Amino acid sequence: METTFHYLRQFGPLLAERILETYPPLQSTKDPVAPRIATLLRKALPAQALAITGTAKYLRIAKAARIVAECGAGKSYMALGTIHVLADGRPSTTLVMCPSHITHKWAREVLLTIPRARAFLIEDMRNGGDPGRPHGICEVKLSKGKTVYEGKRLSLAEMRRMGRKEWRKRFPGPTFFITGKDKGKLGYFWEHVYLKAKSGPNLGGLVNPDSGLAILDSEMQKLPLDGCHADSESRTDASAIGFPSATLIRCKSMDSASPMKELSWANFAITVPTAPKARPWSSGRTRSTWS
Repeated sequence: METTFHYLRQFGPLLAERILETYPPLQSTKDPVAPRIATLLRKALPAQALAITGTAKYLRIAKAARIVAECGAGKSYMALGTIHVLADGRPSTTLVMCPSHITHKWAREVLLTIPRARAFLIEDMRNGGDPGRPHGICEVKLSKGKTVYEGKRLSLAEMRRMGRKEWRKRFPGPTFFITGKDKGKLGYFWEHVYLKAKSGPNLGGLVNPDSGLAILDSEMQKLPLDGCHADSESRTDASAIGFPSATLIRCKSMDSASPMKELSWANFAITVPTAPKARPWSSGRTRSTWS
């Protein structure tokens, strides 16, 4: 036997049997599909119903699953169908993070697929700004097959005050929050890596904001504030004042005002990666966190 082709032609059926014996599928073509698939607004193809049921079974024993298929196979539909099956009629909240240019496409997909669903786009963390652009968390609805901004408008501050219980009272059906990947990082802010001491033995000098101790130079002398006037928005190199291994401004971890933080109580999360070039397929990850 000279090539892999000839080897697989001869032993392919035997290898397939061994694989199925070692790794039995959670959902086979002979198993019945989940009954709730029939309640979706769009009818699932047989292969899609098979994938939805199998993925739902897996997410009952695991925290995350990946759907990998060619473009046009219906990965978005299968992810939404899986959530519909797992929710089983209970109120649910789903966070969708996808490339920014398809956020409206995802909102349209949600409204065309899930019964009684409401879709919200996370635009930014502000309540105001350019009046010609949407701000905050905006509900979208379908009008003549297109998504339009219509309905409830919220801010992240309101979401924080509301919490999960109040949200469920106001929105008892399935809700979806959709954000672009570039907006998922909202909530990062800058602060000084030093403070000016206003009292005590280090009065007028530079101190560590966490410990309150004086910042020392390479000669172990207290570093004076002379010549350093960085404001909270600048990113001046600290080497200018004697400690080159740091910067004057540091970035906090995810702030409590971040969209990801505010919606950490969501039941499900869907991550849609950017499709790589020169590949005919892409994948999406569905995460289930019931509590």
